[in-house]
Order: sequence, then structure tokens, then C-alpha cells
Amino acid sequence: MDRFVDHQYGEVYTAVFQDGKIDSEKVGPWKAPYHVTRACLEIISRLGGTL
Repeated sequence: MDRFVDHQYGEVYTAVFQDGKIDSEKVGPWKAPYHVTRACLEIISRLGGTL
């Protein structure tokens, strides 16, 4: 699990292969547009709709 996180530049990688190599892709057509937006909406919801 330690290899999934890019500690230098932030974000997480999409895959770490069995041989230990890291898939250098951190953003794809679903990950960034969907998950980041969904996380922000979840935060707003949990704060009661106020920021």
C-alpha cells in the first residue's frame, strides 16, 4: 500500500504490478473527474451544505 501514494507530488497511482513496478498513470477519464468531484460533494454534504 505504501507504493500507491506519490508522497512527493501527491495523489495515488492507479496500479502497482506484482513485479513491484508502478503504473505511472495517476489520472484517467474516470478517476479525476468523478472521484475528486464526488469527494468534494460528500464533504459539502457532511458539513450540512455550508462552507
